[in-house]
Amino acid sequence: MSDRLTRLTAVAVLALALLSLRPVGSDDTFMYAATGRWVVEHAEVPRTDPLSWTAAGQPWLSNGWLFGVAAWEAHQVAGLGGIAALTPLLVLAIGAAGGFAAAGLGAGRRGASFAAVSAAGGSLFFAEARPHMASYACFLLVIGTAARAGADLDRPWRWVAATFGVQLLWANLHSVAPFGVVAAAVVAAGAWWAQRSTRALLGAGAVVLAAALGTAATPFGLEPLRHASEVRAASRDVITEWFPLWRLSPADPPVLLFLAVVVLAAVVVVRTGGVRRRPELVLLLAGFAALSVDANRTVGFLVQAAAVALPALHFGAGADAGAGTGVAAGDRPLPADRLRFLEVGALGLLACGLVVAALALPSVGEPDPGVPVAATAALPAGCRILNDRHAGGWVLLRRPDVPVSNDGRNDLYGQAGYDRQITWFLPDSPGGSTATLDRWGVTCVLFLDANPASAALERAGWRRLPAKGPGFVLVRPE
Repeated sequence: MSDRLTRLTAVAVLALALLSLRPVGSDDTFMYAATGRWVVEHAEVPRTDPLSWTAAGQPWLSNGWLFGVAAWEAHQVAGLGGIAALTPLLVLAIGAAGGFAAAGLGAGRRGASFAAVSAAGGSLFFAEARPHMASYACFLLVIGTAARAGADLDRPWRWVAATFGVQLLWANLHSVAPFGVVAAAVVAAGAWWAQRSTRALLGAGAVVLAAALGTAATPFGLEPLRHASEVRAASRDVITEWFPLWRLSPADPPVLLFLAVVVLAAVVVVRTGGVRRRPELVLLLAGFAALSVDANRTVGFLVQAAAVALPALHFGAGADAGAGTGVAAGDRPLPADRLRFLEVGALGLLACGLVVAALALPSVGEPDPGVPVAATAALPAGCRILNDRHAGGWVLLRRPDVPVSNDGRNDLYGQAGYDRQITWFLPDSPGGSTATLDRWGVTCVLFLDANPASAALERAGWRRLPAKGPGFVLVRPE
């Protein structure tokens, strides 16, 4: 049964990965790839901004420089299709890491399979070729290594070393890696509480120390801790994904997903006596639920925590005392009729995934239709551009000769970048004074959509360059 269930799990996770294949649409993805190109070309990690003219030379810490390198190398191999392929690969990694984490938490074979599919499926709500997807996989891996270090008192050091390695990788892929220290500490504390011995205490301390040391092993040392705080502060009032949950509409997907996970978790915790049996898992869920309320972007981590903690509660030892078999629910064989049902479901899901992937495949080598491809190509060489921040990453990737005025690095541009955006590029933006553009030395402006500001510049003699597709460029009159 176990081999058959493992195969079905692999098929289901593969199907979910195929469902995530689509053209790259996030401008931040292009920005990360352009950062990765700079790192590869200069063989160092930038410490000041080399990509814009508005913040050139200012201190800058890339919150995902290693992910950018991966994106750039994928681009070198297969163009935009290579970057697009990172998304299904990361979904596969999240599914595998989910099964690994749940097994480490004692979920058994059934629980681990359920967790793998749930983790991969939950990631589809956030599926993009961006560093947060790598963070989900690393988050689950840290939970798995920390749990095994606590359970293997005879040889915990290999899992302690693995925790360090995962955190080292994560800290360079994405600056939210401190979440891994939190997760490792909670899981290690649970292992110590279950055994309450000196050896368990030493093992728990070693896991947390390894996670902390791995997090600090970056080109920037502990600076990512400060940087993560600054990103949150700079983004909280201007970037929707950083808004607290209460600032969103009740019908917004993050709110609905948060409520669904919290209700499901409450039901499972109550039915399984989770507070008494596995207090660390309840604490893990409660902690990331609180973080999600504060910043809705964290809902993804809550989803992944639930994907592994709830199977460990439902299928773990002691979760089904009424069965009377002496075998944990997660390790009992599945009935043949249920296996057949799962086979049909997995194969049906795979068929859907193959259809979606086949339909997406011809277009994955091109950017999302909303990306201003022709307008960017039409930019005069070396022009001093004022651009919508939603196009900055694409300009950086496609036109490295044109430093941008704005892109998704809102922590770098601060209030000045926000003011440029609302003054010139929102649908109702009236535009600023042309004297301001003269003072800045701007010679071209890239708009994604026509607005009063673009109309005002055209009336002032700025010339629109011919280009098909979304976006257009206005150049300063001679």
